[in-house]
Amino acid sequence: MKVTIIGGINYDLTITSLNKIIPFDSNPSKINYSPGGVGRNIAEVLGKAFYKNHKHEITMLGAVGLDFEGEFVLKETENAGVNCKNVKKDKKISTGKYITFNDVNNDMYVAANDMSIYDHISKEDILLWENILKSTEILLIDTNLNIEIINKVLSLTPKNIITIIETVSMNKILKLKGLRYDVDILKTNKNEFMYFYNLDEEHQIFEKCKNIKSFHDIIITNKEKEVLYYSDQKMDYIKTISSDVINSNGAGDSFTAGLVYGLMNNFSIIKSIEYGNVFASLSLRSEKIFPSILKIEKINEIYRRSYDED
Repeated sequence: MKVTIIGGINYDLTITSLNKIIPFDSNPSKINYSPGGVGRNIAEVLGKAFYKNHKHEITMLGAVGLDFEGEFVLKETENAGVNCKNVKKDKKISTGKYITFNDVNNDMYVAANDMSIYDHISKEDILLWENILKSTEILLIDTNLNIEIINKVLSLTPKNIITIIETVSMNKILKLKGLRYDVDILKTNKNEFMYFYNLDEEHQIFEKCKNIKSFHDIIITNKEKEVLYYSDQKMDYIKTISSDVINSNGAGDSFTAGLVYGLMNNFSIIKSIEYGNVFASLSLRSEKIFPSILKIEKINEIYRRSYDED
């Protein structure tokens, strides 16, 4: 099966202070860098899950600069089994960057980003990807892209393709106010959904979902709490998997990858959401966004233990 992901490709820098942070001074810290970007993270996790499985092809589309960061990120992504040969390489702009400064307790103190490269993805670039869009079977778009570009992508996508939008953040979900095309699946979290639709209480979510026409299915994660799945005037609640937390940074992206993994295997959406929870639990237990090597047998074993044995 062919899966195409269009969205964020970033170079992430994580700084963790070794002592209490002193403002306006140089703080001794541990500094790590890694590939990032929501769309790219999802692609990497899928690439690892299907590594050397020639029945499936994961394609990443987006943009990087002609710089060290772009070269590094693409190399790491390709090494995970993702096809990146059609990613735009722009010599006029730098690769997207996300920098996090954590305090001594590993909690975010401040963060900064430079995502201006996404403003340089044009409708002409999308036309260059038209054949890829028309031959894919699942298309996932993240909201790092401008809404004009999201609409252009959807205008070129055949109706029989499963389309998914990943909302990324509270700020970036607001772009969807300009959405002009119907989408099969909206994947978001509770805070983003309530912010977008101006809801005050969690119990309002179901009533709001009943009035939404742009998305056929709505999937709302809520950290360790149950996942909400709305479709056809009905709300289901899918339990998550209890996990010891080593690193929570990639859990949301891994959940979405697990959801797509389930759809690639022609599972129902509820079962695909359960696989999303499996992938998220693996991410929470890993120092990176996902274990470097993971066999399908292990994924299925966790699924059986968590859901089939209930």
